[in-house]
Parts: sequence; C-alpha cells; structure tokens
Amino acid sequence: MATAGLMMNWVLILLLILFPLFSHFPCATDAYYADSSSANPTVSWKNTPSNEKGSADFNDGSTLRPILLVYDITKIHPPFGLGFFANETSIPSSVPDSGFCLVVFMMTGVNVSDSNSDGEYQFSPRMLPQVLWSANRDCPVGENATLDFTAEGDLVLRDEFGNPVWSTNTSTNYVARMEIDVSGNFMLLNGSNCVVWQSFDNPTDTWLPNQKIYNGQRLTASNSPSNLSTGIYYLSVDKDYRIGMRAFLDSNPPQEYAKFLAPNATIALAGPALGNADNAVLLTTAFAVFRFNFSASPTDFRFIILEPNGNLVLYRVDTSYQHNFAVTPRSDLLAVLDSLGD
Repeated sequence: MATAGLMMNWVLILLLILFPLFSHFPCATDAYYADSSSANPTVSWKNTPSNEKGSADFNDGSTLRPILLVYDITKIHPPFGLGFFANETSIPSSVPDSGFCLVVFMMTGVNVSDSNSDGEYQFSPRMLPQVLWSANRDCPVGENATLDFTAEGDLVLRDEFGNPVWSTNTSTNYVARMEIDVSGNFMLLNGSNCVVWQSFDNPTDTWLPNQKIYNGQRLTASNSPSNLSTGIYYLSVDKDYRIGMRAFLDSNPPQEYAKFLAPNATIALAGPALGNADNAVLLTTAFAVFRFNFSASPTDFRFIILEPNGNLVLYRVDTSYQHNFAVTPRSDLLAVLDSLGD
C-alpha cells in the first residue's frame, strides 16, 4: 500500500509540473491573437489544431485557424484575416476533418482584457466569422493540408496528401510578401509595393468596398449559408449589348432574372441605403465598383453578398461599439437595379 501511495504522489507531482507547459498552447477560443498582417516567402502553414495561431471553435460548430490577422484594438474597423475555415455542415460525415477552405474572413466580435497592454485579443465563440472570399470553395482540404509561400513567390495550397489544390501562379512575378489589409483584400506584392495578385481580382460571392468587378468576371453565390461551394446563381459584368450587370440562374442555357441597362458610359446607384452620398454602386463599360468612402462613414462598414437564393444583399457592419461588430442585412440591391433597368 505504501508503494502505491508513493507512486500516486509522484504522479500528482508530475502533473503539477507538466500542466503549465501544456496549458501554454492555444486551444479553441482561449488563444490570444495579435496583428500579423504580412509574411515573406519561404514559409509554410499546416492545417492542424496546434498551428502557430491556434484553432478557434465557435458555437455553430465551425472552426477557424488564422494565418494572417490585421486589427488595431484602438481603432474601429473589424478584424480581418486569412486562414483555414470549416463549419460542421460542410464536412461530410463519411470523411471527417475534410471540409477546410482557405478564406479571407472578418470577425464580428473579439474579447479584449481591460488590463491588456500588448494589443492582444480573443475571438468570441458566439460571434461567428464572416467569410468574404475563398480560394478552394469547390475543393476543400483536410487536416494536415498546407499553405506554402514558396521562395519563387508562388502561394500554393496542398491537400493532406501533398497534392496541389490551388495556386496564385505568381512564381515569375518577383513577389516579396503577402498581406491582408483592413478592407478585406488579400494581396501578393513585389519589392516596389505593387500588387501582383489580389483576392479582389478573383471574386467569389462577396463584393467588398472599392472592389472592382471587370467585364467577364462574376460574383457567384454559394450553395447555402453553411456550404461555400459554387451555387446556381451568378452576377456578371457584361460589355455585350452595353449591359452593365446581369444576374443569371446557371442553367443550360443560363436564365437571366435581373438586369441593369447601361446605355451611357456610367450609371450609379447611390443613396442612404449605401451609407452616405459618397457611396455608390458605379457601373462603367469596363467594370462595376462598390465605391465606399471610409472617411465619410467612420463607424460604418458595408459589403454586398450574392446570396444562395439569388438576392444581392447589402450588409451593414456597425462599428460604433468597440470590439463588437453587428452585421445586419439592409436591402436587396437587385430589386432596385432591376426596377431601374425596366
């Protein structure tokens, strides 16, 4: 009995020694984050719960593993980042841990300690991330997938078996770094600070402030709010027939369900719904842009989503409350655009 008691004492002592070491590693939303908005080539990130910035789990079953983050807790803009993201419904039950996408995201709430002097913050598990862009929406990856920023300046996403899934194809463009900014744009830049590649030029379902959508490009809806894969509706900018924007059901042939005629060089949709008189959806013969004046809207951030049901919805992000960013739908812009075009 004495031997058993002695052994138990040693086990307790060992646990007391090891517990602080293991508790140091970030787990779920207990992890603290700080700005890390850029990275240089020759670095790699692995999609695991124990990655450098931890793994944040949210109340709806989704998981976020940040790679880049930009947020200044003394200012009012929400946090933006790049990372691996999956939600519970996007992971097939037959293939667990296989539903991760590389995404640009916006956080809708953070926790900041009153005694925090290092600019660090936590993600709130009940304030879900808003996905703004995805690199591999139709080809999700699993645990142990990697994102490689190569010495040649190419950014390559590989699945858990090492197979390339997505790439920026920028190995000949003298890329010097990658960066996420406070507008939600993810960029690769050269040594002269010029953009070589950016997520703004590769839209998915979300139209961000001052993002241009050029002739031939599309916003394409997701399958559902919990499924990021390509859905059945798209919105295109089309120079043919001098039509600025048209919305289609992606069938054979495609069925147009909304349009905005642009007989002149430029036509704009502006007004209170977009925040202030300086903000507008501006249509030209070359592109459409969601023009947004951040200086005129200091506590306001808006973005547009082509929803899974085909509606084009303007969202407002209320930044008037520090560290808490309520996202609310404002109006269906396609209904307005269609009425103007008829």
